[in-house]
Amino acid sequence: MDDIERRYEKISKFSLKSLGLWPTQSKLKRYTGFTIFTFLVLKIVYPQIVNVLKHSDNTIITLETAVYVLFNVISLSKYVSTLLNFSKVKALMLSIYEVRKNLTDHHEIKLMKKYENEAYFLVRFYALYVLTGILLHSLVPFAPPLLDAIYPLKNGTRGRLLPYRGDFVWFKQDDYHYEICVDFIVSAVIFWLLYAGIESIYTSTIKQICGLFAVVCYRFERKRKISSNVDQLSKQNFEEDYGLTSEEIADAVKLYNECIKCVGFLEDTYSIPVLVTQISLLLDMSIICLYVLFINEELLNGLRFGFFGSGMVLHLWYYFWIGQLVIDSSSRVHFSV
Repeated sequence: MDDIERRYEKISKFSLKSLGLWPTQSKLKRYTGFTIFTFLVLKIVYPQIVNVLKHSDNTIITLETAVYVLFNVISLSKYVSTLLNFSKVKALMLSIYEVRKNLTDHHEIKLMKKYENEAYFLVRFYALYVLTGILLHSLVPFAPPLLDAIYPLKNGTRGRLLPYRGDFVWFKQDDYHYEICVDFIVSAVIFWLLYAGIESIYTSTIKQICGLFAVVCYRFERKRKISSNVDQLSKQNFEEDYGLTSEEIADAVKLYNECIKCVGFLEDTYSIPVLVTQISLLLDMSIICLYVLFINEELLNGLRFGFFGSGMVLHLWYYFWIGQLVIDSSSRVHFSV
């Protein structure tokens, strides 16, 4: 399994191992990670639900709470689905590795490394983009005191911007405002580990499958060039070359069938979790749009949730674009044939 792990970016391994979601981790680490993550979600969701029950007639509080609660539910469901798909993810990684290790041609190995390097770039880009969005959203509550220090108002100070509206029962939120803000940032970073880890594995497996499809295309293209010279060969050479070409074409077809099996593993592993996530994100984006319409006079809060909604749109685009790469790679095989 160590050889397999080397095919994946360090961000993937670090993020998932931190949460107990790496396929080779023990059950104890998995359940420990699940317990901690569930506690984290409940710690954020519970005060918000208590608060919205006390202010059920306030539309702004209800919409804002709905955005955060739904996002936390999406994140928890993402964690649980990954935990339940442990064996499938491991089988997918093993199937790709088994196909790849049989490649011996220098050009084919070079082609696979090209796709692996592309995966490394995409993983790092996605992780950086998500981290930037999360920090921008989480640090906005610190903007009012910072603006007061740089551009103080003549008639007082700017109002506090809460990280989220909650009723903590045992203490007032205003008394521990900055402590709650820091806790919110820490929680956001943990959510970043979840999304960066899961999506990076998804990206890496897809790019490796695309690389295998590219190898199939290379084999068919190479045989086409050999076959184009058949008319210049003698009958004996033709028969030898024809037999060799037929055998290598058969190998290309076998590799293509192995690629299709990997795609089957990929679909079986991610289809339902991805569908649930996309539907939930679309619902959350709709709530954000309604919320922004109600707070048109609160510039900072509007910007914060604008960042949040924009991040979701880019996340959906990224998901669809990465998935389309598999279809495009398979289509290239058809044209190569």
